[in-house]
Order: sequence, then C-alpha cells, then structure tokens
Amino acid sequence: IDFLKKVTAIGTLGVRVKAKGDFLLRVIESTVHHKRTVLSEKKFYQQSGLEWASLTLPPLSEFIAPSRVFLEIRSLEGNVEFFDGEYVTETPPLRSSKLLVLIRTYKREELVLNLLKTLDADPRFDPDNFCFIVLDGARTLNSEVLDRSLKRLPFVFIGTENWAGSGLSKVLVELEKWVPDFKPTEFMIMDDDIWLDPESIIRYYILSQYRKTQD
Repeated sequence: IDFLKKVTAIGTLGVRVKAKGDFLLRVIESTVHHKRTVLSEKKFYQQSGLEWASLTLPPLSEFIAPSRVFLEIRSLEGNVEFFDGEYVTETPPLRSSKLLVLIRTYKREELVLNLLKTLDADPRFDPDNFCFIVLDGARTLNSEVLDRSLKRLPFVFIGTENWAGSGLSKVLVELEKWVPDFKPTEFMIMDDDIWLDPESIIRYYILSQYRKTQD
C-alpha cells in the first residue's frame, strides 16, 4: 500500500475472485508492527466459479502507517475451489504505455523458446503495446523454428557476440533500426537464466500507466 501511494496515482483499490462454493471473503491489513485489521469482508453463497465475488477497500489516502493487504478465503460449508483473483481500481490511468522487453541469451535455446511461446500465447499481451528483442550471444537460435512457433507478438532476434556489454548498448542506441514502428515508453531487461513470469510483466506494464512521474 505504501508503495502504491508513493509511486502511483492509484486512489481506490478493490479485490475480486472467482471461486466455487460457499465462502467468506476477507481483506486484512497488516502493519509493520504486526497489527492486523479486517478492512472488508462478505459472505458468498452458491458461487459457480464463473462470476466475480468482489470487495472494496477504503481509499488509499486513509492508510497512514506502512502496511500490506492480503486476501483470506474461508469455507463456510464443504470444499471451495479457487480459480482466479485480481486487484482492481476505479482510478483512470495517467498515460498509455508501450513496453519493450530485451532478453539476453547465450546457448539457452530451449528455455528462451518456452518463455517466448508462453508470452505469445497469453492474450493479455497486446501486439500494439508490447515488443520483445532477443539478443542471441551464441547465434544458436533457429530462426525457422522461432518463426513457426511464434504467431502473434512482435519478436526481433539479433545475433551479437558481445551480448553482455556494448552489444546491448548498441541495440538501445540503434533501437529505431530494429523496431522502426514501435515507440516504447518503458524498458525491461532480463537474462536468460531468470524465469520472468508473464504475470510480473503485466503488473509492471499496468503500474507504469499510473506512475506519478514519467522518469
């Protein structure tokens, strides 16, 4: 909560889940002094798991001490199946964002290809707002395999011998050469030995639209 208040313009926050059964949904605040406060709770009955069960939090301006907020689901009767959950806000974004992700790799073809397939299959990644550049230090990525596997998102593959230093800098300097039709507002750089969860990319992308400053 403290991070959202300092860095973003988000003023309202809610939580919603998809779960099947009868359950109590509760949002709890935990402060740095280990004080726990129930912020909101509600009982839901005969949920099918297809509809959202929602709770609204107090305005972020009412949170004084640094704290964290977490969600608790308790069964009221029988088993409860949890399918999905997310935080939502009614605060409109300050700007539109375009995210460029640079992936540096060296002889990790299978790992990188699996990651790119996962990203390409995720409908949350809009081709107009996301672009991926892969710096192939060993020049071992098979372009034909990649072209057959990746159908939707814009991916650019660059063979470069110095992928850890000047190779990366050169790509950034010559960015318009590699992606002339994509004008990024945000950058993310990752190495191939890090499994970058698509969820973390989406979260960063969303938060970038609410960041108070563009720097």
